[in-house]
Amino acid sequence: MHRCLVTDLVERFGKAASNSQAATRDKNGIDVDIQWHLLPMTHNDPAPPAVVVKLRADLLASLHEGYGHLASLPTGPSFDIKRDEPGPCTQGVAKLEVPGHSGSTARPIFVAWRKPQSTMMSDERLHVTQWGEAGPQVIFIHGSAQGSRVGGDRHFARQQELAARGWKIVVPDRPGHGQSRAPGRPDDAEADAVWVAELLGDRAHLIGHSFGGCVALAAAALRPEAVASLTLIEPGMQKLALDIPAVRSFGLSLKMTLMFTWSDAARAQKFAKLVGIPDSIDGNRPKDELKAMGRGISRLKVPGKADLTRQLAIVKAKGIPLLVVTGGWNAAFDATGERVAQTGGGLHEIIASPHHFPQAVSEAFNDRLDAFMRAADAQDPGMSG
Repeated sequence: MHRCLVTDLVERFGKAASNSQAATRDKNGIDVDIQWHLLPMTHNDPAPPAVVVKLRADLLASLHEGYGHLASLPTGPSFDIKRDEPGPCTQGVAKLEVPGHSGSTARPIFVAWRKPQSTMMSDERLHVTQWGEAGPQVIFIHGSAQGSRVGGDRHFARQQELAARGWKIVVPDRPGHGQSRAPGRPDDAEADAVWVAELLGDRAHLIGHSFGGCVALAAAALRPEAVASLTLIEPGMQKLALDIPAVRSFGLSLKMTLMFTWSDAARAQKFAKLVGIPDSIDGNRPKDELKAMGRGISRLKVPGKADLTRQLAIVKAKGIPLLVVTGGWNAAFDATGERVAQTGGGLHEIIASPHHFPQAVSEAFNDRLDAFMRAADAQDPGMSG
């Protein structure tokens, strides 16, 4: 991926460099229309955008190969916000000095990139609930479908108790859920993974439930060095285990619900019943909310087997402690959980639950998660402060 971006940049710059009009046509530079991958910013980074532009070393090396020499970013590189678009990213440009071809002098180019928005609690786009002021950070990512007015604080209500055990609990509402604004796109694990990876900061424990498990896994694969441990609760990863009859049958039922339920509200209700969402989360929703959720379910972008396998391979290779929890109420979720744990080199445990939310039933989940995270921190003493 990085190499094709670099190749695209080289080709575009090479063609434009010989044309002085093209070189000065846009802000006295060349507007290279590509998306450039940067290291995610943490919410503790300095606020002025001019000092937080970060290019990965391997990308700089690739540019060096293409151009022979790449000057360092100046203290205050040119920075321009083009537009404030929906979603967790803002379009911007960073000015780099790159030597011209055929011995000509250095000329500026403008590389397009996407900077993650701040995920602090004041951010207008992403609502974040925090329990506890100190201790190792623990991030919980909820599931459900866009259109739901239920936020992460309801999905993980019982986990507030973990703050009293010395953990700093961070619970965002995913875009289009709870109090977070709609992102203008469907639920997408890889898109959500970008801001979750930013939210990790230097290092944090990461927990994902249902579709939120897909988001958490994708974020862990983006920044494995920032993940102290990964816990997946009944993750929506059935595509990894469709060779198992119970999972295949469950997957077919989901597909039939999506294909042959014409009413959006009815689709949301049937989906909730099939997946085992309890009344404490799903009960008494107004019809307009059900309709919105039904539309969200029909547009849900569920990761495929290849992506899940690749991401779990990263988790395993990087030695991220992995715990997969299921509730024993559904054979398909249990079989999927076992396959996910095997593929990622982790543990699968059943914590008895009558539905899809084992974290909400008893103190057993909190006890197990607390012990699991402490064991992970014991392997990395730097996390215990």
